[in-house]
Amino acid sequence: MKNARPKTVKKLTRQSIIEKVKRIAKDSGTSVTREEFIKRTGITGSRILWLFPEGGWLEVLKLAGLPPHPRLRRFLPDETLLQEYHRVASSLGRIPTWQSFSSRSKFRFRTYRCRFGNTRRILERYLDYLMKNAPDSPLVKLTRARLMYESEPTDMERDESPTSFYFQGMQHPPENEQGVALLFGMVCHRLGFIVQSVGISYPDCIAKRRISRNRSQPRWRVVRVEFEYTSLRFREHKHDPAKCDVIVCWEHNWPTCPIEVIELSSVIKHLTYA
Repeated sequence: MKNARPKTVKKLTRQSIIEKVKRIAKDSGTSVTREEFIKRTGITGSRILWLFPEGGWLEVLKLAGLPPHPRLRRFLPDETLLQEYHRVASSLGRIPTWQSFSSRSKFRFRTYRCRFGNTRRILERYLDYLMKNAPDSPLVKLTRARLMYESEPTDMERDESPTSFYFQGMQHPPENEQGVALLFGMVCHRLGFIVQSVGISYPDCIAKRRISRNRSQPRWRVVRVEFEYTSLRFREHKHDPAKCDVIVCWEHNWPTCPIEVIELSSVIKHLTYA
């Protein structure tokens, strides 16, 4: 008996993803959600992200000539967000801190982080906006000066008061991956984790996570944890999502992340300070 001839597997490309999205949208008569696409094609979210690392699913829809699905949150154009940022900065006459911006803006500062990335990237996009729309503004000089301190946290990443963050003996918020790991160690038991090991290879940490609220008979699951300052750095470091269960970070700025993210800057707001 002759051996069966193996089936030819068509290589998955950016263009093939786009064509599949167009066909599904044509059949359904509307745009396509990421979840619907995965369900109908069997293509994983991590594979989509690998092929479209810059914009994820929104980039797929844009290249396919489709708008975001109506079930998605109202999509704000970049120009609208930058206009609002400029309004707040102009009213203050300086680059705003994250606290001063949040108290004056109709948009959350987290929206900017999710859209543009970390503080430096926000400022780079704002500088582009200024050069196009207000090149003579004194904010151009102020923005360029702020961008010179790339390796240092800006006022948007920390409060103007050096002791305002104080959390259980930690005076300043994390500024790198090591700070995130330290803060997680301080609060992990309150989040339902028990750290088993921390190493220097990927993933950073192996922990047990409580999955039952029954105190007399608790149930635990072993999870793989990766520490990052921002969730987007997980992608920049080219980590394999299949080998990690949870990203623990200070800032969550990757809205299309295929795995669970714990953003410590949000979590500690709901914990008792000491």
